[in-house]
Amino acid sequence: TTTKLVHYSEMSIKMTTKKYAFSASILLIVATVTVNTLGSFQGLRRAQSVRRSLQATSYLEDKVLPFDAICPAETPPKHGTLHNKNEKVIAHYNNFMTGVTSRLNKGDDTPQLVTRKNVKYAFWNKGSQYQASMWALKNPNDFLDAEKGGFMKPKPEDAKKVRAKVFKGDWAVFHGMWFKSYGHFGHDHLPTIAFLRESVPKSTKFLLMDHPIARRAIQEIDPTFYRRITWIQPNTVYHIMGSLTVAVRREFTHPVGCCGQFDPLRNWMANSLPEDPPKKTVVYYQRRGSGSKSRLLDEENERQVLEHIAAAMQRQGLTEKLVLFNGRNPETNETMSVYDQFRLFRSAKTVIGPEGSGIGGNFVYTKPNPQNCDERVQLLEFMGGRDTPEIHDGTTMATHYQSIRKWPIEYHNIYFTPESNKWTTFVNLDELDSALNAMWGNSEVN
Repeated sequence: TTTKLVHYSEMSIKMTTKKYAFSASILLIVATVTVNTLGSFQGLRRAQSVRRSLQATSYLEDKVLPFDAICPAETPPKHGTLHNKNEKVIAHYNNFMTGVTSRLNKGDDTPQLVTRKNVKYAFWNKGSQYQASMWALKNPNDFLDAEKGGFMKPKPEDAKKVRAKVFKGDWAVFHGMWFKSYGHFGHDHLPTIAFLRESVPKSTKFLLMDHPIARRAIQEIDPTFYRRITWIQPNTVYHIMGSLTVAVRREFTHPVGCCGQFDPLRNWMANSLPEDPPKKTVVYYQRRGSGSKSRLLDEENERQVLEHIAAAMQRQGLTEKLVLFNGRNPETNETMSVYDQFRLFRSAKTVIGPEGSGIGGNFVYTKPNPQNCDERVQLLEFMGGRDTPEIHDGTTMATHYQSIRKWPIEYHNIYFTPESNKWTTFVNLDELDSALNAMWGNSEVN
């Protein structure tokens, strides 16, 4: 049989789900799925009496294997596998990536939990960074001093602002940079939100920065948790008459430390979205049509890339479907729902494509609980390097690898070729074949 090239939105997917709440928020999901779907719901939560009583006060979920136990030989992660004809280029990639990750991997990456009572809180619009302040109700000089972790001293004029609202009880709050970006929400925000969610009692309510991306994502990931959230606005002072818990990262702008920071998110994904579709896919991320204008793969080159992927799948005997993904429904040109994107990436055996938010925002929906190196999802990412100075100023590390290294993924790279520029990119087809054969079977290019 020949490999079928299909578009995700063209798959015959008809699903009806009914959700019944019982026994203190245990959800039973009943799904009827017709032929040609990506899969059916599996691994639904067990409703044991002991479990129900414990869940009333805290989270007791099936834990995924710790990150460092999945593939010990590649922990801590140093770099991916670059497929290139030039051994000197490979050596530079390995040395550069190892140098960067060796600094990033130092120390523990678990955020510090800080809880204070009767405080004021605000997050400030400082460009893309959105730093926050937390200080005592009657003393602005008694503030959380953690500038590297994203918390700053409130300015005198800010400290005197009229309160927007008083929140009573126990609360947790998160703020992050680039919160209007789907990609950054996935790999920067969700891990810390998941850490807070797992660290505080279930009775604790949450304050989160208001944006449609966050609302849609959390509502579809975990409707029960969504109901615990109050959405707040920037440059507004809130009074907390009770306790407020924050998670202070070692560095606000970089995911430093290694490598259990994403384990709470992996637990959350495995339990809130336990589905493991039996029909697997090879997902090709296509920036053309996604709304992006930069780093679009040349149209003819992209056609050849897809032909080579399909040929490699047939040559290696893969039975998965090759699926094109650009984040949009081609029939309506609307953004795909978060659940549909989750479902597609959870079905992926391999994800291939240029670096960008389509990968950076969705790799956290890939398989969260592999048991060994071989069960990890494969990612082949096209990226810029020294020979493409117009792409991220020729920076080799201009990918999401800083975050991807904390997810159980088998990571591969191909550089864009030298004729690539900010707007149009190309990849070498021989290097693509080398990468595909390395991932799927014979490492020698035929």
